[in-house]
Amino acid sequence: MRIRNLTVQFGDLKAVDDVDLDIGRGEVVALLGPSGCGKSTLLRSVAGLEPEARGSIHRGDVDLTKVPVHKRDIGLVFQDGQLFPHRDVAGNIKFGLRMHKIKDTGPRVDELLDLVGLSGYQRRRVTELSGGEQQRVALARALAPRPELLLLDEPLSALDRALREQLALDLARLLRKAGTAALVVTHDHDEAFTLADRVALMRKGKIVQTGTAEQVWRHPVDEPTATFLGCGLILDAEIRDHVVAFDLGEVEVAWAPDGPARIGLRPHALVADPDGDLQGEVSGRVHRRDHVRLLVKIEHREVDAVASITNAPEPGQSVRLRLDPDGLAVLGDHPGQRE
Repeated sequence: MRIRNLTVQFGDLKAVDDVDLDIGRGEVVALLGPSGCGKSTLLRSVAGLEPEARGSIHRGDVDLTKVPVHKRDIGLVFQDGQLFPHRDVAGNIKFGLRMHKIKDTGPRVDELLDLVGLSGYQRRRVTELSGGEQQRVALARALAPRPELLLLDEPLSALDRALREQLALDLARLLRKAGTAALVVTHDHDEAFTLADRVALMRKGKIVQTGTAEQVWRHPVDEPTATFLGCGLILDAEIRDHVVAFDLGEVEVAWAPDGPARIGLRPHALVADPDGDLQGEVSGRVHRRDHVRLLVKIEHREVDAVASITNAPEPGQSVRLRLDPDGLAVLGDHPGQRE
């Protein structure tokens, strides 16, 4: 799939602004960005549900721009699944097959339910299923006619956090097993990095960066992107022989290129450690599921840090901090970052 110069406009608002994006055969691409940045509009335009103001959408040599929705050979999965409550599981999946005039539906239904881990659910009513099971049925229905491309619009956002994390892992496995190219819209970077072969970051209608999860996480293209990806503090630094030196100290970062740089620090870039080089005073703390997040006053600023649940210091107590390279990002363009 090749998207070129795609623009979607509502009045004076450009919801999608001159976007280029490629999706390879069997590749999963996550379209990641904050709410209102144009992700869902871009997806709906690819599906044919939103008219593009200009640009082109090609699959191979076929220009899909004027092709009706039902002839684009695209599967759709939405946030709420949009299953038919009056049909059982098999009936929902068969609907997708019948829409494509596929008659021998039984074996395909069994195959798809096995793929999504719901073998034996053929006669179950969809209203009796959990939210995660309903999304699996919606995925099976979308995959039923073997589409060239699968579009998923925030498919996990209606689920609770624990179920969302588990289903993201399952969905990543299912998409690769099915071998279908997919474009997944999400505002959750953990979800995007779990699901996708490549991530396309979107802001204000434009794609500002593309790359693998590792590339995007380590090298956000600019400060707003770094902030969106969790960097609460951004500092000037000098990198020499892969050692990052800045006003919080020095730390070896094996993947960092030498030269002057802007460094983004996520909360876990500073870790409570009795042997750490930095010393400060805890001014606040918040419990998370598997750690405690600290606000620490040091000589010249307040910084975020993390501590283990078992020995996290209290507000007012002294704490020593060490730098953890896994919490750092180097801002700026790097090879493989843009389309």
